[in-house]
Amino acid sequence: MDGVKKKISILGATGSIGTQAVEVLSKVNKDFEVKALCGGDNIEKLREEIKLVNPSVVCTKTAENAKILQAEFPDIEVLYGDEGLDAVASDTDNDMILVAVSGKIGLRPTLKAIENKIDIALANKETLVMAGDIVMKKVKESGISLLPVDSEHSAIHQCIKNINEVEKLIITASG
Repeated sequence: MDGVKKKISILGATGSIGTQAVEVLSKVNKDFEVKALCGGDNIEKLREEIKLVNPSVVCTKTAENAKILQAEFPDIEVLYGDEGLDAVASDTDNDMILVAVSGKIGLRPTLKAIENKIDIALANKETLVMAGDIVMKKVKESGISLLPVDSEHSAIHQCIKNINEVEKLIITASG
C-alpha cells in the first residue's frame, strides 16, 4: 500500500463475519486501522476485539453495556443503539464500512454510509432483499463501491464480469 492506513469500521463485529474480519485485520494492521467496532449484546467478545485492534469508537446495543465498556475503556468513545450505528456509518473518516449485522438493522447504516460517500463491504443480504433497487440506485449515484462479502452474493459477484451480459440468473436457496 502507499503507507496510508485504510480506516475500516465493522458493524456486527461480534458475529461470525465480523469476528473473522477483526481477526484478519489484526494481522494486517500495518495496512489497516479499525476505526470502530459495533457489536450487539456480546460484550465479552467485544472486549476481546477491542484489545486486539484498539478502535477509537465502540458501539453496543444497549446503554447499559455502553456504560460498562466506557468504564473499562475510558479512552474510547462508546456509543449505543441505532443512533450509534448511524454515527459510525456516517463518519467520513472511514474509508470503508463492513456491514455484517443481521436482518433489517443493516439497511439504515448502509444508507448512511452511501449518503456520506463511504465504500461498503456488505455481508447483510437482507438490505438488498428489502431495498436492493433503492440501495443500488443510491450506490450508483454516489459513485461509491459496494462489495459483496458474504458467501453467496460474493460468489455471484466474482463469477459475473459484466452484468449486462447476463440474461438470466437462477439462485436456489442454499440454507
